[in-house]
Amino acid sequence: MFLENKTLLITGGTGSFGSRLVERLLASPAPPAIIRIFSRDEQKHFQMARELHNRTGRVKLQFVIGDIRDYHSIKKAVNQVDMVVHTAAMKHVPLAEDNPLEAVKTNILGTANLVRACQEEGVEKVLGFSTDKAANPINLYGATKLCSDKLLIQANQDLGNQKEVSFSSVRYGNVMESRGGVLALFKEIGPGGEIPLTHLEITRFWITMDRSLDFVLFSLKTMQGGEIFVPKVAAMKVVDIARTVAPGCSFNITGLRPGDKLQEVLIPLEDGINTLEYDQHYLVLPPWFNRNNQVYKQGKPVPEGFCYTTQKNCRKMTKDELLKLL
Repeated sequence: MFLENKTLLITGGTGSFGSRLVERLLASPAPPAIIRIFSRDEQKHFQMARELHNRTGRVKLQFVIGDIRDYHSIKKAVNQVDMVVHTAAMKHVPLAEDNPLEAVKTNILGTANLVRACQEEGVEKVLGFSTDKAANPINLYGATKLCSDKLLIQANQDLGNQKEVSFSSVRYGNVMESRGGVLALFKEIGPGGEIPLTHLEITRFWITMDRSLDFVLFSLKTMQGGEIFVPKVAAMKVVDIARTVAPGCSFNITGLRPGDKLQEVLIPLEDGINTLEYDQHYLVLPPWFNRNNQVYKQGKPVPEGFCYTTQKNCRKMTKDELLKLL
């Protein structure tokens, strides 16, 4: 495996995705030599260390408490690191709307700190986490993640990138098993309960945790620098998810929250000109991409006017398919 004998840093590593990624790598036949887990939540560090203490095998786990918003903190964390998976972010749309400066500090300035530190330390690869809300954003969370994407992509052309660190991003929608997600809420309320719902037509992209783990590792392995990796995923109305998970439920329609979209976008129309299609994913390439690159030659340019939204060029998930996934 490409991570064998490497040192991998996961920012936000005690979160839903980070903790599952660590478990996946510990079970790998060729895991990294060192997995460094970086976040500011000491309680989650403690819990994670306790849960994994007898499962590490030949992998060395390093728990580093720090804040992505503190440059010196992240600079210390990336020392002697080969690759970084950057998941640390302020993710909740309403909280970002109410606390805009905090979202900017974490999602934009935090990413800028990481880019600078990785360039100075000579990290090989950095893979950032984007979101569907970063494509044609209307809320602050999406806008900060778009800025984060831009910082990562442009870092490949930065004159300060003298050690040729490669930066890319991966972008997808809702992870079904994530902490605090709507699926967990619907299951908690259960059949016949009353479910709060912002709007009957709200539709989202959905991906399982296992598929997201596979896709992130694939992206980290194959990235050249400057791409945004987008998996082909299905979309489903949130109301249909609720009716499947909690049969016989009723709804309390609360209205769209500040920053909410009815439909989501993974690849906007404007990015179609630089998008390649593969069997299981798309690549949104930077303007400077080399069309002679063998990896890019395997892709097929998308049709003129292409966009990838919950309404267009997207497969719809059925209730039977959802039940099978659950």
